[in-house]
Amino acid sequence: IFGTLAGLFIGVLISLLLLLYRASRPPVTELGRVPGISGHFSDLDRHPDNLRVEGIAVLRIEGGLFFANAEPVAREIRGTARRADVQTIVIDAETVPFIDVTAAQVLDRVARELGADGVRVVIARNVGQVRDVIHAAPGDSILDAAYPTVDQAVKQVVAEG
Repeated sequence: IFGTLAGLFIGVLISLLLLLYRASRPPVTELGRVPGISGHFSDLDRHPDNLRVEGIAVLRIEGGLFFANAEPVAREIRGTARRADVQTIVIDAETVPFIDVTAAQVLDRVARELGADGVRVVIARNVGQVRDVIHAAPGDSILDAAYPTVDQAVKQVVAEG
């Protein structure tokens, strides 16, 4: 019975460690416009025929955002912003199931830093709890205004030049 319990304990421990590792590093995926399908964006790595929008990087954060993973996500955003062809980053928040106040503040800080460097950051599809936490976070967030779809965010950014 000790062998079974030890195996079960090790299995649970490994599962928890994997869960913590994945939660601490949510994938940040760049999206491109799907050719022939109006207003639809999907993963550029999986669909290399997708089209980048000139001057705009669309990033999808694939997981919850909280104090332990906010900085790695911020580094991904900053890294994308350093590309010479990027003047705006659109964050697709639809796949962010939750966010804590610390992560909301980190996103706001990154948006302000990048804005000072001439790169605008906007949010699209920030649903439910994500929208509520961003609005409730201390201070005035520059991310309060959000677009209902990625396509609308991209079109507005293009229209504003």
